[in-house]
Amino acid sequence: MEIEKGLPKSDGCLPLNSGQDAKMQPTPEGIVGRMIGWQTFLLLLCSSLLASCLSTTPDINKLRTFAEDRRSAPFAPTLEELTLEMPFVAVLAPRTQPGVTSYANDNSVTFIKSMMEDAGNLQVFPEERMRQVLDSNEYRMLDITREEDAIKFGEALRVKYLVMLDTSPATFSHDDDDWSAVVTMHLYQLSPTKKLAEETFPYQQSELEDMRLDLRPKLQAALPLKAFLVETYERRKVAKLNVGMDQGAEELDRFSVFRRDQRSSPPEIVDHGGGKSSRITTHSEDYGKLVGTLEIFRSKQNESWALLEPAKGEEILPGDAAFKVVRYRTDPFRKIDLGRFD
Repeated sequence: MEIEKGLPKSDGCLPLNSGQDAKMQPTPEGIVGRMIGWQTFLLLLCSSLLASCLSTTPDINKLRTFAEDRRSAPFAPTLEELTLEMPFVAVLAPRTQPGVTSYANDNSVTFIKSMMEDAGNLQVFPEERMRQVLDSNEYRMLDITREEDAIKFGEALRVKYLVMLDTSPATFSHDDDDWSAVVTMHLYQLSPTKKLAEETFPYQQSELEDMRLDLRPKLQAALPLKAFLVETYERRKVAKLNVGMDQGAEELDRFSVFRRDQRSSPPEIVDHGGGKSSRITTHSEDYGKLVGTLEIFRSKQNESWALLEPAKGEEILPGDAAFKVVRYRTDPFRKIDLGRFD
């Protein structure tokens, strides 16, 4: 290839170049084209730099630890508390009014159990083991249809949560083969005893998905996902949590952060039979002081990272507890007259 006057020559023809003649003299059109090209390049460069500066999502592989990040909250969690174990819930047989079919009764219990596992991240206590305990000499006199006796029974099982159910005949129209009832769920926390939720809803076999969508956030609000701040970084601007996607912690989820007021007793290993056991904390945990909020920006299988927003005059420290914030509609998913239940 020959070079003539700074231009490549091929087969005696000069290449076409907009804005230039054969003697490399720029034309006005070429000058304008170059100016537009440089302006576009500078605009893209500035936009990239601005986006980088405005980004609030840190790189988890480049997080720095400062002296402020090494101070922990009082009564920090123990290694046992940081272990991701699903607590047990006992779901008792429903108190049934006349007119409810056995199919509707059994299916509503199965539905509640599945929701406890799905939305509550709980393990359902084995029904066979419950019968064994209830048939024992110590507890056979209990009437578990009564709230007081049901709570005693739950404490004997050493479960953390208890569900009592009431089923009544459906007060809404449905097909004869569409197993239906009106279900009232009573959810309790045990040791100490506290009623967490009472929810009445129309159970209808053909509307399972709608019922799940309606009940899931309400259970998640009553049983909020709990996490601990394992470490903080960047002068307590970023925290690593001990929960991740497997526990229901997703990116953009928000948590309220609380300071523990008193340490609970060491967890005790309890055998539930059938090869299942769990750690039970016999003393309550008191998280009475709100110290801020956080928002997850990166979530993995069993861990996540969040941006911290301390409350005015407060600081968020490693060892603080965070509870997932869940919002839901208070109206039922279908406008149905549920009637009165005494």
